[in-house]
Amino acid sequence: MGTLQMHAENIFPIIKKWLYSDKDIFVRELVSNACDALSKLQILQRSEELDLGESPFEIHVLVNRDDKTIRIIDNGIGMTANEVEQYIAQVAFSGAESFMQKYQTSNEKDQIIGHFGLGFFSAYMVASSVEIHTLSYKEGSQAVHWKCDEGSFEYTLDSSDRQERGTEIILHVAEEHKEYLQDHRIEEILRRYCSFLPFPLHFGDVHVNNKEPLWLKSASECSEEDYLEFYRHLYPMDPDPSFWVHLDVDYPFHMKGVLYFPKLDRRHMNERDHGIQLFCNRIFVTKGCQDLLPSYLDVLKGAIDSPDIPLNVSRSFLQMNPTVRQISAHIAKKIADQLKRLFNNDRDRFLKIWSDTEAIIKVGAMQDTKFFRMVEDILVWKSLDGTWKSLKELSESNTTIFYVHEDRPAPQLLDLYKDRGVELIEAHPLLDSHFFLFIEREMNTRFPSLKFQRVDAELHSQLIDTSKGNDLLDVEGKTEATKLVECAKRLMSEEGLEIEAKGLHSKKMFGVVLMNEQQRRLRDIMNTNAETKMSGISRTLVLNTNHPLCSALPSLEKRETPLAQQLMRGMYRLVLLGQREMPPEMLKEYVEEATCLMMKAARIDGEEEISKS
Repeated sequence: MGTLQMHAENIFPIIKKWLYSDKDIFVRELVSNACDALSKLQILQRSEELDLGESPFEIHVLVNRDDKTIRIIDNGIGMTANEVEQYIAQVAFSGAESFMQKYQTSNEKDQIIGHFGLGFFSAYMVASSVEIHTLSYKEGSQAVHWKCDEGSFEYTLDSSDRQERGTEIILHVAEEHKEYLQDHRIEEILRRYCSFLPFPLHFGDVHVNNKEPLWLKSASECSEEDYLEFYRHLYPMDPDPSFWVHLDVDYPFHMKGVLYFPKLDRRHMNERDHGIQLFCNRIFVTKGCQDLLPSYLDVLKGAIDSPDIPLNVSRSFLQMNPTVRQISAHIAKKIADQLKRLFNNDRDRFLKIWSDTEAIIKVGAMQDTKFFRMVEDILVWKSLDGTWKSLKELSESNTTIFYVHEDRPAPQLLDLYKDRGVELIEAHPLLDSHFFLFIEREMNTRFPSLKFQRVDAELHSQLIDTSKGNDLLDVEGKTEATKLVECAKRLMSEEGLEIEAKGLHSKKMFGVVLMNEQQRRLRDIMNTNAETKMSGISRTLVLNTNHPLCSALPSLEKRETPLAQQLMRGMYRLVLLGQREMPPEMLKEYVEEATCLMMKAARIDGEEEISKS
C-alpha cells in the first residue's frame, strides 16, 4: 500500500492559475479570513468569558502605492507560531473547519466563512511575496512574523514587533499587477464582495459595509420602504420592483434572503447578468445563479444567503446537488404563496402588478405542473367591460370562453357581442395561444367540455337572429340564406373558403370570417418563429342576411353581374381587413377594386385604366 504524495511546487501553480478564475477574488478571500478571525474570537469571548477590553472588532484594508503593498489588518483571534505552522504552512488545511468542530454553537450568527484552507494562497495571484504579522489572543503569546516569496517554496518564521492582538497580512504586489494599487480598484472589489460583512470594514477612511443586510431581519420587522430601499441599494438603476418575497428557511437547509419581482420591459426581460446575488455567510459569491431558480423565474432579483449551498473550491460557482433542487422548488412555492396572498388580501395591488407577472406565471405554469396547481386560482383575464375574472370563475360559468386579443380586431363584431350580453375576455396575443391549449388539457378531467374560442372562431348562439324567417322556403324550395350562398359562390371563388349565410342581430356588419380555432392557434404559434411560418388556414365567410348589401346581391347579379362580382370580392376583403386577416399581397388589389367601385358610384370613367395600372 502506498501514500499519495503532494509537492508544493506543483500545487502553487494550480492555485495561482487554475483554482481562481478571477484575480479580484484574492481580496475577498483575505478579508474573509480576517472576518473569520473576528468570528472565532467572538465565539470564544462568549464561551470562555474572555475579557478583551472595549476596542471594537474591525478590519482595515490599506494600499500604499509607494512601497507597492496591500495590507489587510484585523484585531481578531491571531495565531501563535505553532498555529501559523499548522494553518498557513499546511496547504489545504482548514483552520475554520477544525475550529467549528471544537466550538460547536447553536447561535446562527456564529458562522465561519472558510472551508477549504486555500483562500490565503490566492494572495499569490498578485503578490511576489507575502508577509504575516500576528499576535494570538492567548495570554503570554509572542508575536510571529512569517514570510514566503512567490518563486520559493520555503518560508521564514521569526518574531514580530506587533503589539496588538490580531493579524496583519502584507502583499507585496508584483509589477504586472500594479492595477491593484489603485484605491478605486480595491474599493470597488471590497464593495462588491464585502458590503454585508458582519464586522466594520474600513478602506482607509471609508466605511465600506455600512448597510445591514435586510435578510437578517424577520419579515415582520421590515416595512415596505425597507424593502424598496434595499432593492435600490442592490440595483440603483432599476425602477422599483412589483413585489417581493422574504425567505427564512431552517429545514431541511438554511437559507435567508429577499427576492424581488422586477418591473419587466423588453430591456429587463433580456437582462440575465444582474439577477439574484448569492452570498455565503454575508460574503458575495456570484450573481445570476440560474440553477437556484426554475428557469421561468430567472428574472427574479435580490439576494440569497445560505451556508448550505454547495460551492466549488474557489467559492466562485454553484454546484448542482439535491439541496439546490430543493431550494429551487421552495422558491417557486414562496412566489406562488405571495401571489395568492396578494390576490386574496389586496386584489387591487395584485391586478396592478399583473402585467409585470402574467408572462412569467403563465410560462411557469406550462413548464411546471406543480406550479400550475399552486397558481391556478389566481390566473385572471380582463373582460371587455373592465371587470376581472379568474380562471375558476370563467370555467365554472361557461363551457366555451370567448376571447379577443388585446389589439381588438373587428370592432363591429365586438359591438355585437357586447350588445347581446356575451362576455369576452382579453387574451395575451403571444402567450395565450399556447396557454389555452395547456389549460384545456390540464383541466379536462374536471371540465371536459371547457374550451376557449376567439370571437372569430365560431358565432355564439345569441348572435344569431332567428326571428326574420330566413329559414322559410320559397316556391323553389330554397331559403333566403340558401339563395344568398349560391349567389355568393357564383360571384366569387376563393380557394379554401367556405360560404354560409345567417341572420345576425346587427345591420352594421355584412359578414364575418370565421377560422378554425385549432388551426389558427397553430398558425399563431408557428408564426412567432421567424424560421417557421404557416400561411394556409381554412376560412368560412358568414354573410349576414339582415344586411342590405347582402340582400341586394342576388338581384344585382341578374342586372349587372360584373359589378356584383366586384362588390362580392370587395365585401369579403373588407371583412378580412376589419379582422386584420388580410394578407399583405391582397391589399394592393383590394385598394384598386375599391377605387373602381367608388368611381362607378360617382359615375366617373377610367375604371379600366385603374385596373390595368
